[in-house]
Amino acid sequence: MRIIGGEYRGRKIIFPDSELVRPTKDRIRQAVFNMLSDNVQGARVIDLFSGSGAYGLEAVSRGAETADFVDNNKEAIETIHSNIKHLGVQSKTQVIEGDVFKIIEQLSREEKKYNFLFADPPYKQNMAKKLLNTQILSDILTRSSLLVFEHSAEEVIFDNSSYYTLIRQKSYNNIKISIFIKP
Repeated sequence: MRIIGGEYRGRKIIFPDSELVRPTKDRIRQAVFNMLSDNVQGARVIDLFSGSGAYGLEAVSRGAETADFVDNNKEAIETIHSNIKHLGVQSKTQVIEGDVFKIIEQLSREEKKYNFLFADPPYKQNMAKKLLNTQILSDILTRSSLLVFEHSAEEVIFDNSSYYTLIRQKSYNNIKISIFIKP
C-alpha cells in the first residue's frame, strides 16, 4: 500500500496483519479522492475504523489540516502510529484507541468538529448503518461535512431515517463507496 497523491505521494504505508483489518486498495482510495476533488485542502478529518489509517493519511498528504484516527484494534493502533511516524505527520494527527461509538460521544462532549469523515467499518455487521443513524455523530460534523463510507456492496446502509443526504455511490466488485453530506 502507498499514498497515492499529494505531498507524500508514492510513500509506502503498512497495514496490520490481522484478519480483522481489510486494507483499502490503492485504486479505490484513488477513486474516492478523485470524487472528493480538492475539497480536502485545509479540512479537519476523522478516520473511523481506521485500520492502517490510509484514508486519513491520504487526506493529510493532500492538504488536510488535521486527521484523527479511531480504532479499537491494538495492532491497528500500533500500525497507525508507525505510519504517522514514517510520514512525519505527528503534529497533524491524533490516534484514539477505543470503541467508535463511545469515542464519538467523547468528541461531542469536547466539542470537536470535523469537515470530513471516513468510515470503513466491519462488513455485514450493520455498523455503517448504525453509525449513520447515530444522532450524536452529527454533533462532531460541521455543516456541509462529507461522510465517506466503504462497505460491502451487499449492505444497504442508507434509509430515510438517516441524518444525511446521499450524494454519490459507486461499486467496485464487492465493495461500495457511499458519500453523504450533512445538510
